[in-house]
Amino acid sequence: PPHPGNHSNPGLIQDMPPKKRAAASGASAEGGSVFVLTIAEGMSSIESVRVVGLYSSWADCVAKAKSVLDKGVRGGGGDFWCSEEDGGYREENEDDFEDNTGRAEPTDDRPVELASAKHGEGDYGQMMIFAQRATTP
Repeated sequence: PPHPGNHSNPGLIQDMPPKKRAAASGASAEGGSVFVLTIAEGMSSIESVRVVGLYSSWADCVAKAKSVLDKGVRGGGGDFWCSEEDGGYREENEDDFEDNTGRAEPTDDRPVELASAKHGEGDYGQMMIFAQRATTP
């Protein structure tokens, strides 16, 4: 079911007020957990890392990772790992593209690589998507 306050992306809870965020994440007096989806990008090396979002379920986190792979970080395509149809070069770089979104939900707080891609001679474009369980206070 959609979370209150965010109808465009029902799994996203980062923009909710703190009490609603805690309830949506399953947090209780003992604490709960959320999944943090992160993307790392760069040219010759990883130059930037950013949080894509916080998700209350593994399924929502993986769905967003798949969306980022298909439509890019901003949703409009154009990132090199997108398909040619969406302004990218995935088909051209098929050997350097890994989709691991079928991985099982992690049972601990270690990061899980959900995808990676490289682009161009010398792999001057690089991208990695990670998910990690985080405990909420």
